[in-house]
Amino acid sequence: MTTCYTIQRGDCLWNIAKRTYGDNLKSNGDIAKAVQYIAESNNISNPDLIYSGINLALPDYNSIFCPEQEGTQENQNTQEENASQNLSQSGPDQGNSASQTSSAAANNANTTNIYEEYDKWLDDSELVMQEFEDYNEYLENRESYNVPLTFDFMEGKDVSDDDMYNEQTLKMGQGEIEAKDYNKDGEVAFEEYITQELDGGIIDEYKSAIAANPELQDGIVENLVDAYKTAYKLFKIIDNQMGGDNNGTLNAQEFQNYYEHLDEYTGGSGNSVRDGKFDIDYVTEYPEFLTGQISLSEEDEEKLSQSARNIVKILLNIA
Repeated sequence: MTTCYTIQRGDCLWNIAKRTYGDNLKSNGDIAKAVQYIAESNNISNPDLIYSGINLALPDYNSIFCPEQEGTQENQNTQEENASQNLSQSGPDQGNSASQTSSAAANNANTTNIYEEYDKWLDDSELVMQEFEDYNEYLENRESYNVPLTFDFMEGKDVSDDDMYNEQTLKMGQGEIEAKDYNKDGEVAFEEYITQELDGGIIDEYKSAIAANPELQDGIVENLVDAYKTAYKLFKIIDNQMGGDNNGTLNAQEFQNYYEHLDEYTGGSGNSVRDGKFDIDYVTEYPEFLTGQISLSEEDEEKLSQSARNIVKILLNIA
């Protein structure tokens, strides 16, 4: 029997499948099969790109894993046709479901564009910062470098339009997945996350710097250790607190929620401001603000530091 479910903000097909079929799913392979079946049944071309407010037809467990128990193919087709009719009649917004799904598919081709522009803005900002030792001097001279202090991820669209806002922040989240998901399974494991956060092309530069001046080694190691610890804690926060399921991997919706929180962050003042723009100061400050809320015991902090130091030395080829 097919049931109807309305996608909520922060949902992803992976979690919807786990909630729907529960203990019947024995492995991640079963979950992935259920996700694929749900996506195909609802004409969703990209299972990672779904929108809140859209209704899904959720087939029962046997339809996915024991189709022989569901009768002939003709009966299955009849059930699916009935489910589609029920969906179209279930509420005033359901007539838009197909068009919204088509819109999601069309937008998927450009999911990473805005994220890539954002990533380039961060890189350009960092290069400008490196030109100055004094931050105030940097601010005074920044305009001459044609790198704006803020990044408009809404691309001029109406920030008060919830659907448009959801679409843009989801593009940012999907961009994170495509940038960090090395094994292409639709989610980012910690190993993938930390590889991107620590490397980003800078490891080779550090190796060259140490080779040229060995006295820099200790400082570089400690900087990377701090970066590892911050990335570790941030990963945990996104997985646990950003609408996630604490399953040890990050999906597009979890990254989406992170960017929504980042947009509203105003330097820890407590005043949430949703304006569709990222301020360079807050972008660099927000991870430390979040990770500062994690309190580890002295023993656990030392274990994390030692683990980070071992990883860093491996990356730098240091004995």
